[in-house]
Amino acid sequence: MEGVGSDIMAGVSLGLGRDERFFEKYYDRAFWVMRVLRYPLAPPAVGDQQGVGEHTDYGCLTLITADNAPGFDRCLQIRDMHKNDWVFVEPRDNCFIINIGDMLSHWVEGYRSTPHRVLSPQGHPDMPEAQAARGRVSVAYFFEPNFDAVITPLAAAEGAGRGSGEPVLYGEHLREKVTSNFNYGVAQG
Repeated sequence: MEGVGSDIMAGVSLGLGRDERFFEKYYDRAFWVMRVLRYPLAPPAVGDQQGVGEHTDYGCLTLITADNAPGFDRCLQIRDMHKNDWVFVEPRDNCFIINIGDMLSHWVEGYRSTPHRVLSPQGHPDMPEAQAARGRVSVAYFFEPNFDAVITPLAAAEGAGRGSGEPVLYGEHLREKVTSNFNYGVAQG
């Protein structure tokens, strides 16, 4: 998976008119994470219950593969920023869904981190009982920079950016995001 992330980043480099190895030094000790996520079926009366609320991912890229069986195929949604509406992303066999994360968005002006959410699966009348009991399973691979990478927006580094241009230490960004999202029961002081 690390090779797939590296290849995509090489493509981003080439698309920006840079050497394909431009980003390599920032992820040669990548702080990647892979998670297997299970979403149990929602009771029919619940409707569109969120399995995971709206968020963006912290790193550069997220590669996702998920169940595409009927009832499991309409769970992942991305926000259409032009229409301010949610759009389903239906998984396909032997394909990854790829989201841009916060760090790539910070790095490359014009690339936007993908706001997304996951609805709890509803099941399907033809769904086998064992599959319904298991629920929807997806695997997410988070391709992240080195923990100690300093990410400076490219346009700002060249004196041409519209954004803040402030460098971000990836490890601090990650720590802040995780702390703000998962600080249940932590005393505020």
